[in-house]
Amino acid sequence: MAIFCILLVFALGLYWNNKFSRLKHELENLNFKIKYLEDVIEKEKPIIKPEVIEENILINDHNTAPIIKKAITNSAHLEEHKIPQPNIKRSNELFSRLLNKTLLFIQDNFLTIIGIVTLVLGIGYFVKYAIDQNWINEVLRVSIGVAIGAGIIVAGHYLRNKYEVFSSILIGGGISILYFTLTIAFREYHLFNQNFAFILLAFVTLLSIILSFIYNQQVLFIFSLLGGFAAPLMISTGESNYIFLFSYLFILNLGTLFIIFKKNWEYPGVLSFILSILFFNTWAFDPTDKVIFIFLFLYYIVFIAFSILPLVKARNFTLTNQILYIINTLSFTILGLYTYQHYYTDFISLIPFILAGCSLIIFFIYKNTNQQLSNTSIALGIGLITLGIGIEFKANIVTSLWAIQSTMLLFLWKRSHNPIFKGAFIALTPFFIISLIINWAKYITDQQVYPIIINPIFITSGLVVICSIANIFLIKSFNKEEKFAGFKINNAKNLFSLVSILFIYFGILFELMYQTDKYYTYNIIIGILILYSIYFSCIILYFSRLFNINHSTKFALGMISLVLISIYPLAVMIVDEIIFNSISYYSYIFYLLYLIPFIYLILLYIKSDEFKLDKKNNFSQWLICASCIYIVCFEVHNLFMIITNEKQNVPLYLKNEEIFFLILLPILWAILGFTTIYFGINKRIKNLIYVGFILFVLIILKLYLIDVWQMSNVFRIISFIILGILILITSFMYQKWKKVVNNIFDAKIDIKKADS
Repeated sequence: MAIFCILLVFALGLYWNNKFSRLKHELENLNFKIKYLEDVIEKEKPIIKPEVIEENILINDHNTAPIIKKAITNSAHLEEHKIPQPNIKRSNELFSRLLNKTLLFIQDNFLTIIGIVTLVLGIGYFVKYAIDQNWINEVLRVSIGVAIGAGIIVAGHYLRNKYEVFSSILIGGGISILYFTLTIAFREYHLFNQNFAFILLAFVTLLSIILSFIYNQQVLFIFSLLGGFAAPLMISTGESNYIFLFSYLFILNLGTLFIIFKKNWEYPGVLSFILSILFFNTWAFDPTDKVIFIFLFLYYIVFIAFSILPLVKARNFTLTNQILYIINTLSFTILGLYTYQHYYTDFISLIPFILAGCSLIIFFIYKNTNQQLSNTSIALGIGLITLGIGIEFKANIVTSLWAIQSTMLLFLWKRSHNPIFKGAFIALTPFFIISLIINWAKYITDQQVYPIIINPIFITSGLVVICSIANIFLIKSFNKEEKFAGFKINNAKNLFSLVSILFIYFGILFELMYQTDKYYTYNIIIGILILYSIYFSCIILYFSRLFNINHSTKFALGMISLVLISIYPLAVMIVDEIIFNSISYYSYIFYLLYLIPFIYLILLYIKSDEFKLDKKNNFSQWLICASCIYIVCFEVHNLFMIITNEKQNVPLYLKNEEIFFLILLPILWAILGFTTIYFGINKRIKNLIYVGFILFVLIILKLYLIDVWQMSNVFRIISFIILGILILITSFMYQKWKKVVNNIFDAKIDIKKADS
């Protein structure tokens, strides 16, 4: 294993060195080409006439090229000859814009923020020093804090016209000082009781909200929200007065809703939702009063209003609003279910049914005015109804029903082309996955012993397998990029085909895992599961066209299969199982079944035209070479150990193990190194030559650093003679084919020079 790690390190080092060099050269070429095109565009600038345009295209090259004149007689042709602009995806554009705004804000206001923090710390240290020296009493300390906070707010007020953002941060800092001063006055000095402290903090919150409204500053309003939500925590004494707390937060959220309605701000609504959910988690997981259901419903309605507020003012329903709408529904579904189960055990599905009804009401209200909101609502409604049904019945029955329902939805969509059916299928998928996982978990949680195949869990999985295969064929009608509830699903056909394939894979895998656990050792069980995974991957590759698998996924699947094949011998340790666990020698034949998909993958890679480009990929070449060498070495070791050992004979086992690693392994490396160099030269594959030389380097290092100190004189002489002969033969072969090797290594350089 250590030798394999060394080989892998060498391979990765060479690969990344080659990769970085190639990328650097390609970037230089691209920069040169961009500069060249900019020069050409600057020199061109054709004059556009209304009727006939003669466009002069000058090729700026070393050889003078003729001027090509082309007549363009109408606007349609003019459109065709415009220089194409890059097609930037909207999501990337929005992300870049948000990132630029964030960086610009930090850049412009970094010193301001640091200054506020420094000032607050300085005042804090001064007050602490004054307290330590007994210069001021508690009342005077609080008065100084309030005066400083108010002074900073006044300073920000006078600077608001010339420095808007700076003044907002300044006022926010002043408000923070007021919050902390009043909190310390209550907690540390006990200058007033809890109710009066809360009134003072609420007054500060109200003041900051009014100032942010007057100044039209969203940053200041965010400060106000943070202070408003922090106020109850600042004066908390550990008593759980949830009704008062959530009444206050509900009023605060209503005020936030009003401000957002007036100012068209977006981020305060998201912040208010996040903070409210965090507060609800403290109550919902340990509810003290059934009045929590009223608060849950009221808050759900308020945040629905937050999300659809733009439509009330005839503005766009943005992606942020849509995400808030979805997460709000899902969050209150989870909180409602958890709280409901604390008090009731019957008809738990009432919560998802109520929220599904709300979603369907919104769907009917906006189905003719906003398609994005209506599609999102119908999808949530169907999903919540499905969840409610699933909660009321057993997991295996629900999973079977949902599997059939998913296939029916796809079939109805294909027949009618109504996007509602397709959207319902996509919305059903996550609930279906959760139900399926719960069904599979019964293999572990149930104490019952299930028979092979004929058991409710695998029958459910079998039905899922059938429906998944049907879905794969129905998914063929998907577009490359599907839109669902406003979201673009890239490579949708490939994505949903993969999800269906994973259903099939895990359904069989968990049954195998459960049934083999009773009869075999841990190593054999792992080996069976890996062998199943390898064969499953190869079957998917063979029928890839039927399964809607694209080229990149096939290549990744092939590489994963090679990795699994490399892990398989190490996981099974068949020699130890045969010699020490007394399993039959015939099991070695079953163990060797993994070589069939291994040979198939190598032939697929070499022979298939589909992987023509991947054959030139350094990573794939190195991985395949490493896998082949590793498998050959491991299987020669296994065969040698099985032939030369006796069962339960530990001394003989250790002796033969030492012989293999000291003598046979270096000889085997030498043969493999000789073979790879020969084929590398013959087929003009540079990486094969690298692999061969690395093997010889490993042989020499192993021989002189490790083996020579452990061998007897006889073995040492034999090893040196055989390895010396092999190295000389390889050296002779290299000298004979030296020119060919140099041409192979120079060919890439010549191609790059020609491109540049």
